[in-house]
Amino acid sequence: MLLRYACAGVLAAVFTLAAPAARAQSVDVRAGRDEFEQARFERAVSSFSRVLADPAASRADVVEAHRYLMTIRAAEGDQPGASAHANFALALDPSVTAPSGAPLAAAQTLDRIRALRTRGPMRVQLRFEARSTEQQPVPVAAEAVGAPAEASLRLRLRCRSNTVASVSVEQDSLAHALRFDVPPAPVGALLHCEASIVTAEGQILERATIEDRVRPRPPVAAAVPLAPAPSARIALTPAHQPARAPSAAVWGAIGVGAAALIVGAIVIGFVAGLPNDPYIDAPRFP
Repeated sequence: MLLRYACAGVLAAVFTLAAPAARAQSVDVRAGRDEFEQARFERAVSSFSRVLADPAASRADVVEAHRYLMTIRAAEGDQPGASAHANFALALDPSVTAPSGAPLAAAQTLDRIRALRTRGPMRVQLRFEARSTEQQPVPVAAEAVGAPAEASLRLRLRCRSNTVASVSVEQDSLAHALRFDVPPAPVGALLHCEASIVTAEGQILERATIEDRVRPRPPVAAAVPLAPAPSARIALTPAHQPARAPSAAVWGAIGVGAAALIVGAIVIGFVAGLPNDPYIDAPRFP
């Protein structure tokens, strides 16, 4: 409590030098700003908290409330609280700055959170998805991008056409896309869908719309008979060609060689069968 009163004194000294310009017209926003400039910071917090709880609060009102609450929390040394308010304000308005004359801690908090935000401002992506037949429902998908993960936000999707009554779905998480099948509509019907990011209090922070007429499916092309493929000739490489029969010259050479082998064998056998000659075996002397 002592720290809070000390911060109140610092803020009072700072904000009497330069009062922030009016940016929203809500009664509670104006009251909160007046109390802030008069250093009644507890009352300022109450006024800005009422803004965040008001279902009729505009987007500009919500940004202004988070901007001032971030400044008060940063001056008090409540970095988690200041960071949460800064993240929400930057998601709605990436160009938001600390109020004029705010303590350095407020500007530093905004700069730090701004550097961490990589997905751009909060927005809704809405699209019709393809369908296979005219009798099937028309699928539509909505996805929230850039929303603060810690915030309690909902994604709402509502669709209607000139032949189908308005239908809507809602989910409590922004972590994944919301998909919905619009009931079948005849060719030519105008489909209109709207997706919104909504706070738990009912404030609409972001909205996207899409519409299109139901078109007939493109005709399926008739099957074209395939022309017969031309007969292919296979050219074998020399390595794959079938072996040719030996020529007459080759067979002649083979016959001559075989005859020579047979004659040689006969001569050897004849010589081996001769009787021993003493004269031949006797030693010779000069």
